[in-house]
Amino acid sequence: MIKAAIPSLSCVLLSGVASVSLAGNIFTVKVPDPGSLERSFGTTDPYTVESLRIEGTLDNDDIRFLRTLLGSDSLLNQLPSNLRSLDLSEARFENSGAKGYAKVGDGWFHVVSPSRLPAVLVYKSPLEKIVLPSAVDSIDQFSISNCNVRELDLSGMKYVHPRAVMGDTLLHTLRLPAMADAITPTSSVLKSIRSITYGDVDYVPAQSFNNLPELEEIIFGGLVGHIDGYTVNNCPKLKKIIFSGPVNTTGGSQFTSNCPALENISIGGLALWFGNVANPGNTKDNLYRISGAVMESGDSSAVPVAGRKEILARPDMVDDLKRLARWEISHLTSAEGGFLRRMAYATASEQTDTMLVEAGLISLSDSIREAMRYAKGTDDFKTKLQILKEAPAYIAGSNPDIGFSYASPTDSMLRLTREYFNLDSVAGNGDDISRMKRLLYWVHDLVRHDGGSSWPDCPFNLRDLYKVAQQTGRGYNCRFMAMMLTEALLAEGFKARYLTCMPKAWDMDDDCHVICVAWSDSLNKWVWLDPTFAAYVTDENGLLLHPGEVRERLRTDLPLILNQDANWNHKSPQTKEEYLDSYMAKNLYIITSNSRNQAEPEGGNRSYPHEMGKEIYLAPPGARLPSGAAMKSSDPEWFWQKP
Repeated sequence: MIKAAIPSLSCVLLSGVASVSLAGNIFTVKVPDPGSLERSFGTTDPYTVESLRIEGTLDNDDIRFLRTLLGSDSLLNQLPSNLRSLDLSEARFENSGAKGYAKVGDGWFHVVSPSRLPAVLVYKSPLEKIVLPSAVDSIDQFSISNCNVRELDLSGMKYVHPRAVMGDTLLHTLRLPAMADAITPTSSVLKSIRSITYGDVDYVPAQSFNNLPELEEIIFGGLVGHIDGYTVNNCPKLKKIIFSGPVNTTGGSQFTSNCPALENISIGGLALWFGNVANPGNTKDNLYRISGAVMESGDSSAVPVAGRKEILARPDMVDDLKRLARWEISHLTSAEGGFLRRMAYATASEQTDTMLVEAGLISLSDSIREAMRYAKGTDDFKTKLQILKEAPAYIAGSNPDIGFSYASPTDSMLRLTREYFNLDSVAGNGDDISRMKRLLYWVHDLVRHDGGSSWPDCPFNLRDLYKVAQQTGRGYNCRFMAMMLTEALLAEGFKARYLTCMPKAWDMDDDCHVICVAWSDSLNKWVWLDPTFAAYVTDENGLLLHPGEVRERLRTDLPLILNQDANWNHKSPQTKEEYLDSYMAKNLYIITSNSRNQAEPEGGNRSYPHEMGKEIYLAPPGARLPSGAAMKSSDPEWFWQKP
């Protein structure tokens, strides 16, 4: 329906020929030139249109105007909107006009490509139906997000951004193309999803389908590289899970839980390793239906396996084997590597190569073996210590134009902390090292470490963090424990920082570790203090070391001594081999520090107004860093400067 009562309408504009028409309650606008969409409505109020078809080429100015019709201005502020249906089948895009159509932070979204649906195009709109441009073969981030679309078929796309579809709470049917990182209903907040179909997918993480009350079917229509265990949980209407294509691996003992309506899990292709077979909460017999073949399973009584001869006698299974081999080769030789490379290597070395030889596919077998040789030389198959030793040496050079600052113990927040906990008594008397160690052990005992805990909903200062832990019985991850110790040290007059210690492959391994350093006047140097493990490190002569010194000693095989009482939650003693040679060797590749060291150094929930610091990175030359890592250095002398 269109609120303006116009039974038929045509309009000719002087600046090029434009026309609008009304047929079947669909308002059609033909745009003669990029930048003329708004003018092309003629005398019609565009904000009254409910169903719109656009033909022609749109630039950044046109998209900015279109987004106002969809209920959002260039700063993503909400506006009233009547538009419910949008047909862009004959629309095209070009990057002309103003520099962008929507601003986020300091950056503007703009048209990236004529074949890519622009980012945030219908973001936070009341749109219920969209017809995509015939010229589009890729979907950008948040292109179709937080709207009211019910059905979405993206199966014909060449690329879909992992965050293309987010928060579409009314979406009930979604079809996707081949994707490296799967869009999953739980992480994308698709609460009403009933049916989701994937093309080829490299990886599906655990808990991808959690607490979905309307979900009825999950279809993997193409190849699956790896799907974790514990993937589907609390889906009361789920009836079927279908694997139509080949599966390289699945992991974990449990696949689904609390899915009582589940009728079958179908395996229609060749599965090299199907490990996640348990389905607690479902009492049906013969839940797995296998028309393909499973080479190995986690439980052959639930998922029967077939022999190699049986598999190779079937042409369709040989075709699947070829597909799996090519997938493994692509990941064994990928520049990114990581988890999927290791999974590909396991199946290639244990299953695929042997089967290729028996099938007479010698050329493909040779390619697999060559790919495995390449993979063996990558970081994925090296020890963490070896990776650290092979890091490029630091170099002196340009450094950030900001330094490190340290709050004075007279600061109002630090004074309150010191008085609240009577920290003068905790630190006690004696030399600075003895006082630092007492504070280290005190924080270690103050709260328990819980690496999987959520971030607290309180200001990130020592007093509030402690109170929340006491009230709820919760623990904290290493980041919060390090912030707590840093604040206690600062309150007692020590210059201190908390450091985020990161692996080389930070983008694939999110297990970093956060520790503290404090400046010792008696030693004229920084010293390592880790409240998570009550740990500190010395050389063979008992001299306390800082992380930079530990890093170099690991690289050069010089002696390192971990204090004997280092432990995790007073349950697991730590050894030098596991703590330093493995865990910290991994996490000392890149080190970051906040430029401003104070109470509440980060977080949006603050108890008092103060300026926040910048994250400063110390990294080897050429190291890959997060896109926002503007403050960086490869100069350890500068990073470990005396305060």
